Amino acid sequence: MRVLGLTRLSFALTTVLVCVSCVDADIPLSNTHETPGAVIEAVLLAVESEDREALRSLLLSREEFESYVWPVLPDHENTQLEFFWGTMEMNTRKGLRQLENNYGGIPIEVIGIEMPSEDEVESYEDFTFHTGVKVRVRRLDTGQEGVLPSFDGFLEYRGRWKLLNYHEL
Repeated sequence: MRVLGLTRLSFALTTVLVCVSCVDADIPLSNTHETPGAVIEAVLLAVESEDREALRSLLLSREEFESYVWPVLPDHENTQLEFFWGTMEMNTRKGLRQLENNYGGIPIEVIGIEMPSEDEVESYEDFTFHTGVKVRVRRLDTGQEGVLPSFDGFLEYRGRWKLLNYHEL
């Protein structure tokens, strides 16, 4: 009986995983989320658990940027990818280090998220840049509230969300 139960459980889990992977089959980006709030929650959980690998995985990778974003940007004709990506990566390293040093291991909750207005976003056929996102948070250890400026911008790709980079504090 137990073996049969495990087999049914394994079949059910496999079915769920197959269905979940079907939902994102047309999204070529890894580790996307349904909302910007879900991305922020994932970031804060990774900060609290001091998981640098998880923090990096929430970012748009160079390969994703080069394959799906860079080719349609107006600047790609006049700017070298290495320069553009290098600048973004340098700022991300600084922002990530500051985020980890200032908030690593600290439980933080989101109070509110202020997204840029429609006229402030930059839209393309498959994606939209949302820069200037303001995230209000509360430290659960002290109750202190404020804006966490670590989120420079988000990429919305076919209805799924991913972080562009970590901004310096």
